[in-house]
Amino acid sequence: MAVLHPVVAVFGTRPEAIKFAPVLAACKNHPALDCVTAVTGQQADLLRDQLDALRIEVHHRLEVMTPGQSLPDLLANTTRSLSPLLRKLAPRAVLVQGDTTTALAAALAAGFEGLPVVHIEAGLRSFSLTSPYPEEANRILITHATSLHCAATAGNVVNLINEGVAPEAIALTGNPIVDALAAVLPQARASAELAAVFARQAGRRMVTLTVHRRENFGPRLAGYVSAALVRVMDGTQAAESIVNRGQGSLLQIRGANAQLTVSGAVTNGNHDGAGQIEVSEGANAHINNLINDGTVDVSDAHLTGEGLNNRSGAVAVNTATVGLSGRLMNSALLTIDATSVVHGSVSTDRGIHPHHGWDLGRE
Repeated sequence: MAVLHPVVAVFGTRPEAIKFAPVLAACKNHPALDCVTAVTGQQADLLRDQLDALRIEVHHRLEVMTPGQSLPDLLANTTRSLSPLLRKLAPRAVLVQGDTTTALAAALAAGFEGLPVVHIEAGLRSFSLTSPYPEEANRILITHATSLHCAATAGNVVNLINEGVAPEAIALTGNPIVDALAAVLPQARASAELAAVFARQAGRRMVTLTVHRRENFGPRLAGYVSAALVRVMDGTQAAESIVNRGQGSLLQIRGANAQLTVSGAVTNGNHDGAGQIEVSEGANAHINNLINDGTVDVSDAHLTGEGLNNRSGAVAVNTATVGLSGRLMNSALLTIDATSVVHGSVSTDRGIHPHHGWDLGRE
């Protein structure tokens, strides 16, 4: 009879459960492994239905959440609750997934008990400790407590090696979210609420944003919602108006077959300067009234309209044609290269950086 080697999988949030599901299924089917689950309850309300849907058996429940609990308290409570359990179970390894507070607590508790840690989805990095917060710091700390790093991508492997992890301690496994998705897609159906959204947006192109992270709350979320990405690559598109604000907002008209006509105004950017418009690679854009507080780049393309008000951003015209029937009002940075042609009248209180090849009547 084969000797079973116990391993403990620790998780506490819905994303962890989803990504752990195919791993737990593989462990269950392995003849030499006895996988025990320990759920911390970090997201008890969100996790409950997910466990049932994924048919995950829970062997140990740790209700670590308390009202108004801070991140330090959550980390301390979770580590404190896991340590005696791991000491009692004495597994051959502790499995953690991702970058949650539960994953960090489990890695620390395992380390305190002298147990090896297997980190699933290892090596993911944003290289900013504030985004995502606190997950980026969690990832780095978990790495230094891990014995076997299961990296999702080749880039993750490089990140780990660059941080001093021995190559023989890294396994390129892919991301189990792919396996989880493949398992549920055949039965996946839109909920009544989601089906209603699809019905209301029928005939329109939709962009899905996941913006639940705490660093996206407030003004940044408002910027995402105002405009995320408008891209015209082929064919003709028309709009009455466009508001292109927020970090990462991009209005892009690119390619010889791309045409965009906006009968009203395009408002680009905000007080933070976010918002980017790109007209390039032979594209044609007609914007009746362009109000810019971000960046506008017209390169090897054609931009026409009634007026352009460059209030606080930067406009660059390179190897392009700009035709304005009205006025170009400039209070910021306007750069026109020697191969561009610009028609219109200009009112400015900032230095314009033109070369030659343009036809601007000054007022």
